[in-house]
Amino acid sequence: MKTQLPNTGSQMEVLKGEADRVFGFAKSYVEQLKEKSQKDDKRDDDSRRKTDDDKSKDDDKARDDKKRQDDDEAKKRADEEKKRREDERQRETPEEARARREAEKRKKEEDMRKKEEDLQRRRAEKRKKEQEELDKLEEKKRAEREVKRKEDEAKRAEERKKQDEIDKKRQEEEEKKREEENKVRREQQATLAVLRGLQKLSEANPDNFEALKAEFEGIMKTELPDTGAQKETLKAEVDRVFGYAQQFVEQLRAQQKQAREVEQQRQEKRKEQETLTKSLLEEMQKLVSEAEALSEKVGQLAKPLLAAQSLQDAECLRVSNSVEKDGKSALTACSTCAEFIEQKRMAIFEAEALREESSTQLMAAQPRVQAATRLAAEAVTAAKAGKDRISHRLAPEVFAARDSCVFKAYDKDGDGFLDHVEIGAYAKGEFQLDLPPSCLERIVRQLVPKGARGISLASFQRLRTAVGIARHEARGRAQQMTQEERESLEAQQKTAREAVLSERREALTKQSVSLLESIKGFDDKVKTAEEGGEHFRHGAALLDVGQVLGRAGGAEAALQSAGRELAELQARVSAFRMDALRAGGLRGELRSEVATMGTSAALYGSRLGAAAAAVVRAKQGALCKACERYDALRLEVAGKLRACIESRSGKAVDLFQVIAREGADRISAGDIQRFLAENQTELEPGKIRRVFIACARGFIIEEEDSRRAESADAEAFSVGREDFMRIIRVYCKVVKDVALTDSLAQEGGEQLRQMSPGEVMEIYQGPTVEPAANVLRVHGRAFKDGTVGWATISGGQGDTFLVPGGNLCKVVKQCGMVEDLKDLKDLGTAKTSRTLSEGELVEVLDWSRP
Repeated sequence: MKTQLPNTGSQMEVLKGEADRVFGFAKSYVEQLKEKSQKDDKRDDDSRRKTDDDKSKDDDKARDDKKRQDDDEAKKRADEEKKRREDERQRETPEEARARREAEKRKKEEDMRKKEEDLQRRRAEKRKKEQEELDKLEEKKRAEREVKRKEDEAKRAEERKKQDEIDKKRQEEEEKKREEENKVRREQQATLAVLRGLQKLSEANPDNFEALKAEFEGIMKTELPDTGAQKETLKAEVDRVFGYAQQFVEQLRAQQKQAREVEQQRQEKRKEQETLTKSLLEEMQKLVSEAEALSEKVGQLAKPLLAAQSLQDAECLRVSNSVEKDGKSALTACSTCAEFIEQKRMAIFEAEALREESSTQLMAAQPRVQAATRLAAEAVTAAKAGKDRISHRLAPEVFAARDSCVFKAYDKDGDGFLDHVEIGAYAKGEFQLDLPPSCLERIVRQLVPKGARGISLASFQRLRTAVGIARHEARGRAQQMTQEERESLEAQQKTAREAVLSERREALTKQSVSLLESIKGFDDKVKTAEEGGEHFRHGAALLDVGQVLGRAGGAEAALQSAGRELAELQARVSAFRMDALRAGGLRGELRSEVATMGTSAALYGSRLGAAAAAVVRAKQGALCKACERYDALRLEVAGKLRACIESRSGKAVDLFQVIAREGADRISAGDIQRFLAENQTELEPGKIRRVFIACARGFIIEEEDSRRAESADAEAFSVGREDFMRIIRVYCKVVKDVALTDSLAQEGGEQLRQMSPGEVMEIYQGPTVEPAANVLRVHGRAFKDGTVGWATISGGQGDTFLVPGGNLCKVVKQCGMVEDLKDLKDLGTAKTSRTLSEGELVEVLDWSRP
C-alpha cells in the first residue's frame, strides 16, 4: 500500500476504499474465528471439569462405602478380639498380663503404622491417576488445536492465492492507465510552467524585470512545445502579458523616481521632528531631576517630622519653616513638570521613530513627578501639622504666661492683687483707655470679693473682659461726639500710644542686646564642655574601667552645669518672647531677634545633648567590656564547680548545700577552694575572690579587684545563696533550630517542642556525651515557655545549635525598669525603679511568659 498505491493515479481513491473494505472484512473474520475458538475451548473445559467432578464424586462415594464396610468389619473383629482378650485376661497371671499388654501395644502401633502407610499409598495413587487424566486431556486438546490451526492455515493460503491473482490483474490495468496519465500530466505541467512564468512576468518591477524576462524566454523554449492543444492560445496570451509588463515597469520607474523625492523630503522633516523631540525629552528629564532633587531635599529636611522624633519646639519650628519654604519650591517645580508634559506631549509624539522611546520616558517620568509631588506634599503637610501641634499645645501656656507677665508688670506692690490704681494703670498701659471713675468703681464692685485686697490672677481674664466692655462703651461715646471732638480724642490717644510704644521699644531693645550677648558668651562654655567630652571619648579606650568611671563623672558634671545654665538662658529667652508678644506693635521688629535667640538656644541644647550622649556611649562601652570580662571569669568558675558536682552524680542546684558548712547561709572563697581540692580540680584562688568582689556590681575593675583579692584572706570573701546561684548559672543561646526532648538519648526520646534561633536556655546539667550519636547534649529550661528538656549543642556534621550567652542584653532605646512584672500592663502609672540608658547592659534573670 505504501509503495504501490500512490502510483495508481485516478484509481487511487477507488482502490483505497476497496482495500479498506477487504481489510475490514479479513479483520472481522479473524476476530470471529478467535472468538469461536475461545468459546469451543471454554465449552471443552467446562465439559471436562464436569466429567471430572462427577467421577470424583462417584469415587468418593465408593471409597466412603468401602471405608464404612471396612470399619464395620474392623469394629466387629475388634469386639471379638476384645472379648477374647477379656477371657484370656481373667485366666492369665500378672506377668502374662503385662507381657500381653506390651504385645497388644506393639501390635496396635504396627497396625497404626500400616494403616498410615496404606493411606499414604492410596493418596499417592489417586494423585498419580488424576495427573495422568489431566495429561491425557491436555494432549487431546493440544491435538485438536493443531488440527484446527492447520485448517486455518490452508484457508488463509487459499485466500492469499486468490488475492494475488486479483492484485496482478489490477496492477496491469493500473500500469496502462498510468502511462496515459503521465502524458496528460506532462501537458499540464508544461502549461502550468508557462502560466507561472506569465504570472511572474505580470508582477515584474523595475528591479527584477530583466531577470524575469530572461527566465521566461527559457521557459518558452523548453515548455511551450509540450503544451499540446493549448500551444496557440498560450502563445497569444504570452504576447499580451509581455507587452503589459513592459508598459507597467516603465510606469513604476517614473513613480519610484517621484517617491524617492517625496521620501527625501519626509526624511528631512523626520530628522527635524526627532531633534525637537530629543530636546524636549532632555528638557523634561532636566525638569524632573530638578523637581526630584528639591523633593528629596525637602524629604530629608522633613525626616525628623515624618519619623515622629521628639524634637524640641524651637527645633521643630525651625525645621517646619525650612520644609514649608523648600516644599513650596518643590511643589512649584513638580507642577511645572506636569504642565510641561501635558503641553508638549503631542509635539513629543510627532517623531514616529522615537515614539516608543518617548512613550517609555513619559511613562517613567509621570510616576517620578507624582512621587516627588507626593513626597513634597507629605513633607509640607507634616511641617504644617508640626507647627499646628506646637501652636495648639503651647497656646494655653503662652496665654497663661502672657497673663502672668502682664499681671506681675502691673502688680507694683507685689502682693498678688490689683487695686484701683493698678487696674487703671493696666487699662491705660495695655489698651490706652482712661477708665472713668464710675466704670472703675463698677469693675471693682463686680470682680473683687468682699474683704479681698483686689483682683487676683485667677480673675485676671474676667478683668480683661470687663476692660473690653469699657472700651466698647468708650467707642460708643466717641460715636456720639462731633467730628471735631472725635478727631481731637483720637489725636490724644495716638500720641499716648506712641509714647508707650517708644518706651517699650527702648526696654525690649536693651533686653534683646543683653540676651544676645549672653548667648554669644554661652558659646564658649558649650565649646569647653564639648572639648571635655570629646577628650574623654578619645581617651576612654586607653583607660581602665575605674579611670573611665572617674573621668566620666567629671565630664558629665561639666555638661550638667552647662545644661543648667542653658535652661536659665532658655527661660530668659522665653520671657523675652512673652514680652515681645505683649508688645503688639513690635512683633514684626523683634521677630528676627526672637527667632535667632530660640534657634541658638536649641542648637546649644542639641550640641550639649550630643556631647552627653558621646560621654555615655564611651562609659557604657568600657562598662560592657568590664562586664564581658566578669562573665567570662564567672563562666570559668561555674564550669569548674558544675563539673565537680556532676562527676559526683549531683546537680548544679545542690552546689550551695554541698559546699556550705552545716547550717551556714553564706559561702566563702575558702569553702570553694576546699571543695575544688576535694575533687582534685585546680583553679586560681584569686579568680574566685575577684568573682565574689564583682558579683554585686556585675563587672570587673581590674586593678581594684586584683588588689583587693590579693590583699585579703580567702575567708573574708563570701556570698549568700542567691548571689552564689547567680554566679554558677549558665545560659546558652539558640543559633539554629534544635529539638527539645525528654531524655538524653536522641533516638527513642519524645520531642517536647522545637526551639527557634534567638531563644535562651538555662543549663541545669551538662554538657554530657550522648553515647549513640557521640554528640554533646545539655539539660535545661527554655526561658520562652519554661519547658524543661535535653538539647544538642552541636551535631556530628559540624552544625552548631547552642552557644554560651544570652543572659546579657544591651539597651537599644531608653526605657524604664519596673519593680513587678504586673506593672507592665499599665506603664503610664507603673512605678519605675530606674531608667535604662541606651548602651547599658542588663543581666536577664527570667523572661516573661504568656
